Amino acid sequence: MKSYKFLLYAVAAVLPAAVSCHKSFFPAGDAGNGEVTGKINIRTTVGPIVKAPELGQDGSGNFVSGDMFQLTVSGEGFDDIRKNYTVGETELSWSDLELPANPGTVYFSGCYPAQNAVSGSSFLFDMPEDSETDLLLAKAVPVEYPAGTVDLAFSHAFHRLAIEYVSDGTYSDSDLSQVTTAVNAMSSCTVDLNKGEVVPGSASRQARYMEKTGSSVSYMLIPQQKDNVTVEVSFRDMEKTFTLPDTTGDGQALGLLEGGKMLSVQLVISSDGIRMDGVQIIGWESQGTVNGDISF
Repeated sequence: MKSYKFLLYAVAAVLPAAVSCHKSFFPAGDAGNGEVTGKINIRTTVGPIVKAPELGQDGSGNFVSGDMFQLTVSGEGFDDIRKNYTVGETELSWSDLELPANPGTVYFSGCYPAQNAVSGSSFLFDMPEDSETDLLLAKAVPVEYPAGTVDLAFSHAFHRLAIEYVSDGTYSDSDLSQVTTAVNAMSSCTVDLNKGEVVPGSASRQARYMEKTGSSVSYMLIPQQKDNVTVEVSFRDMEKTFTLPDTTGDGQALGLLEGGKMLSVQLVISSDGIRMDGVQIIGWESQGTVNGDISF
């Protein structure tokens, strides 16, 4: 599968809800013979995300003219329909879908970028070694035929793991720029295009992602149990592999790394070693913080 990369937006606080795009309406209609030919206005929103270039200061934004996503139309009594939809260019009508008479409730979902290798209603996604690729998925929404407007809300399919190194004063920023990080995690999952979501529990294929050097690094991970993830840290003569903690700071269990959220880990480097100062999940909604020490 072709890899698509997105800019990583530095999230420092809980981000607000998705921002809607400009709204316009095209009424459904018929050709006088019972055939519904009215246009379907596809309206999209993209939550606080990392897609470039149209972003607000809070990280929210939307597609721009020329962006192409894959539109899936499904329902009872007809085969799944998949079309590439180009924002600002594609004009879609009910007659284009060639649905059976009175199909009732029809489901629309979306995937960005569009996928080429799709078997049935799903495809297998393999995260590249650099772990910087993301998908935007719009969960299926029910639409009563022949509605004139369809609203698709896109969000992240994957989870962002962000790791930051700070010093207690022993080391300079230049020193910390030499810290090396590698992550081990599941790297494959199944995406259901009809539902517009990653299939729960489909994480597979343990892999070691490429090493990254710097005082702040990040990895995109498919949704998976946190026990599948380990982080390897190397700095000068120190090496350590650690796992993610079991609970949040308020005692809630930390289990699944969910798509659309970010796990923020801060490690403090001192002359005595490295300790975990805190773990925090932030982004699309807060899940709490984790406090604890891991030192060597």
